[in-house]
Amino acid sequence: SLAWLAEACRAGLTLTAAGDLPPAIVRDAAERFDWGFDWGFGDDKPPRSEADVYGLQLVHRSALKLGIVRRQGRSLRTTKAGATIASDPRTWWYRLAVLGMGEQPYRDSVFEHTALAVLDAGTIEVEAVRRRLGERLSAEGWAEGNRPVAAESHGHQVYSAIRPWRVWGFIEHHDSKWGPTADGTIGQLEPATIAATPAGRAAAELWLHRRVTGPRDRP
Repeated sequence: SLAWLAEACRAGLTLTAAGDLPPAIVRDAAERFDWGFDWGFGDDKPPRSEADVYGLQLVHRSALKLGIVRRQGRSLRTTKAGATIASDPRTWWYRLAVLGMGEQPYRDSVFEHTALAVLDAGTIEVEAVRRRLGERLSAEGWAEGNRPVAAESHGHQVYSAIRPWRVWGFIEHHDSKWGPTADGTIGQLEPATIAATPAGRAAAELWLHRRVTGPRDRP
């Protein structure tokens, strides 16, 4: 997806008045990378703007932070260094895997415990990861002001790790399935699960290595 954006901006891409990518690019990205799960308008109602597609927002922001593209007025252009990603995206893999590390200690802890849970299992239920994350962060003593945060609230933060990792292809995510059960009611037939891809296992190991060897902030 970063390589796609770098290629799309080679000749310059005119942004909207709000600074977003143009609608045609939004629709192309949503279809090309199967990001339909982000907006939920239905097949007959494609996304209207970049704000409707989380994956595209993430790619746009990340490309700017990595220096792959830069803004010139209302034009978004691929940088000289960023042009290399179109031919060899592996050169950016390391920087992408640790992007944002150290900016927010709480976020780092969320990513750390999510990475550990993914590495400990092949395929794991999202609910199990959520419970584990909640327990670990609660035990670490993270609080909002002087008030401890409940484990349940911590657990929901797992999606702040799952969503970007899904976009980058670091995990495979399968939604829960619902339907008629044996007793005639509607219930969950299969739980939502995640599993690390080979690239995801490497990214998780890199993240954990950086966490162990780098400075750590604790509440």
